[in-house]
Amino acid sequence: MAPLLPAVALFAALYLSPSPTAADVRFARLAQPGIVAIVRHAQAPGTGDPARFTLDDCATQRNLDARGREQARAIGAAIRAAGVVVDRVLTSQWCRCRDTARLLDLGPVEDLSALNSFFRNPPRAEPQTAELRQFLVDLPAGETVVLVTHYVNIRALTGRNAASGEVLLLEIGRDGTVSVVDEILISSDPALGAEIGPMRSDELQPQAGQALSDPCAGPFGTGWRTRALTGSAQRRESFATMWGRAS
Repeated sequence: MAPLLPAVALFAALYLSPSPTAADVRFARLAQPGIVAIVRHAQAPGTGDPARFTLDDCATQRNLDARGREQARAIGAAIRAAGVVVDRVLTSQWCRCRDTARLLDLGPVEDLSALNSFFRNPPRAEPQTAELRQFLVDLPAGETVVLVTHYVNIRALTGRNAASGEVLLLEIGRDGTVSVVDEILISSDPALGAEIGPMRSDELQPQAGQALSDPCAGPFGTGWRTRALTGSAQRRESFATMWGRAS
């Protein structure tokens, strides 16, 4: 049986080992002038907030679960592993965003009301997004910033959907244009483990014939996403991710 051991080790190296190098390169772009990261808060089961929601009372809100807390830690670890030093972390005042920002462990956390959810107040979308856009334009040159907010805010600013814990790297033009230069998602599925590392959203496609399962209360339900591991060989894995307008 001993001669089989090298073959087993080679199989594990080729087929089971994620490649963190490519992920680090993508996060390293955050250190470039004019690039900021905007993050949807980590996994927080449910949709919106309870009817008794109060901004100053986390017990009345939808909050991160254990997977979400681990996901937030993994996002921060991946950014640090890329050698990026973050100057400011700004967050929505919602507890799930504040907790995500704190667990990133990238530096002191500041509230920014322009990042607050307008899920319950759609008329706020346009003026609040304009306020956030101007904030981004006015950032000092060379300042590295991470923003933590909600699905609706990211959608309004970028036109893109964002899964829980997804990081969008944005290029901010002096005229206020916002361009998405990369999208990186770290799994919150404990079966896969946060150590699996970052993935680009455009690399994730439904498997042929894969049915949707476990629909959530949001209008988009729950979908299956897959990940292609890079390296000498590729392996695809699927995990469920909430795409609803869950704020």
